[in-house]
Amino acid sequence: METLSNLFAPLQAVINKKNQEHGFEANHPWYHRLTLVEANGLLNVEYQGEYELWFNKRATVNILQDLFQLLTHPDVAPRLRSLTYLTEATLAANGTYDYNIDPLVDGKQPFPNLIRLSLAQGHGEDGYKILTSPQSGDDWYEAGVLARLLDKAPFLKELVTPVPPNVNFFHGCQHPLQLLDVDAGFDCMDFIRNLSACLRFPNLQKLVFTDFRQYYLDDWQKQTTSLEDYILFFKSPVASRLKSITLREVNLTSNEVNQILNIRSEGVEITCCQASR
Repeated sequence: METLSNLFAPLQAVINKKNQEHGFEANHPWYHRLTLVEANGLLNVEYQGEYELWFNKRATVNILQDLFQLLTHPDVAPRLRSLTYLTEATLAANGTYDYNIDPLVDGKQPFPNLIRLSLAQGHGEDGYKILTSPQSGDDWYEAGVLARLLDKAPFLKELVTPVPPNVNFFHGCQHPLQLLDVDAGFDCMDFIRNLSACLRFPNLQKLVFTDFRQYYLDDWQKQTTSLEDYILFFKSPVASRLKSITLREVNLTSNEVNQILNIRSEGVEITCCQASR
């Protein structure tokens, strides 16, 4: 079995080279950092930086993909306890910072001890962060990769994602997920409606959902989650089991919010989008 220091040394070296070449100090927002913390034989990984590292006189390094592939190594995957990805999204193109996690689920290696996966979401310095997949072709969707992740990580308890999962995520054998934090990204994907009818997560205790808020689009309001879907969710058995529900940037009036709170207000926090305030 190779030591973790040996396995991760090439990635650490290229990250250090990037920081040195551009003079990034540790407190600089563009500083790249890979942190590995071992505890009780398990590994917590956090990467802060871009998905690619550009150099003046050497080839670009696909650092994020290389990291994900390394995490599937047979000496690493069984020990992975948590994975966190953070980024300022400075490599965004046309206001969009898209990345994928397909290397994590493409192989045969499972993650039997992975309990937390947190993926960068929301606005970055130069763009909006979304999760895509090569399997979606030219479309900006995750193409079921989050559903496949549940199969690879049967004991995952916390998931933070920059986009809603597709319909496959809500079907399958029961899963012990306890926390679900979802950003609508560029498409709500009927997330709230799908979750309302989901029987897969009996241990789900906390939901955080940030609604569609691409205000620059002429029809952005038509793409937000409807009042009807929110009411359907709050009347569902799924919502009744949750200890905490946080809804952000919802496109609802104060009267509509009150309709929801009349169904349930305990443990509920609702923030309306700017256009609705």
